Amino acid sequence: MFVFLFVTVNFLLYTLVVSPVRRLRSIADKVSLGEMDAPEFSGGGSEEISSLGQSFNRMRRSVIEALDMLNNQLTH
Repeated sequence: MFVFLFVTVNFLLYTLVVSPVRRLRSIADKVSLGEMDAPEFSGGGSEEISSLGQSFNRMRRSVIEALDMLNNQLTH
């Protein structure tokens, strides 16, 4: 019984927390290296992870807009 519970809890933890955080980390790494065309984080995971992903997507869009505005000012 203990082994079954242990495996089940580990599976749920991996599915709801670890896997989404790894995806978000991968996207954040790409964006930090200047790959602004990296895909947006698609929900998944717990409510907190999903909320973090939405916040990250908003921040990424804001950075892209700020860089575009800066590039436009420099070219004019």
